[in-house]
Amino acid sequence: MKLLSKIAFAAAMISPTYALAQSAEWIEPASGLVESISGGLVQIGVPIVGVGLLLAALWGGLTGNIKAERIKVLVIAGLLITAGPSMLTALFALTT
Repeated sequence: MKLLSKIAFAAAMISPTYALAQSAEWIEPASGLVESISGGLVQIGVPIVGVGLLLAALWGGLTGNIKAERIKVLVIAGLLITAGPSMLTALFALTT
């Protein structure tokens, strides 16, 4: 039983190496999916962060209590939403 588990473990460890040794065509579906998801993330996320930033600024202006931490978090979230997908596609471009 131990020998069978060792053989199964060895086969599982060899199969990713075998896929990498063949060609980079196996990653094409993943990169297409990433481009689709990243486009949707930017289209949905940026307006949400923009509205949140606008509401936080309006609320701070009306109450006279502007919380800089909240504004900083929203700005950083906007940067990550816009720059994150391009960083991910650049990472996939390095692997191909």
